[in-house]
Amino acid sequence: MFSELKKTLQRLIKPFAFIFGGLISPTALTSDLPMGSPESVGVSSERLDRLSESMQRYIDSNQLAGTVSVISR
Repeated sequence: MFSELKKTLQRLIKPFAFIFGGLISPTALTSDLPMGSPESVGVSSERLDRLSESMQRYIDSNQLAGTVSVISR
């Protein structure tokens, strides 16, 4: 039953991922967002590095194909 559910979810997710990917235009990706160092906005560079390392462990152990992390302040 689990494998059947997994296959169904994969069939549903692929079209949505394609549609969502098409909605992100190159213009949106190059918009002028304010940039700064993590410390200048009250975020620790060390903790961000730990997040990256943690996500990489999931990828290396084949639990995830890839990750995207969004941090906002």
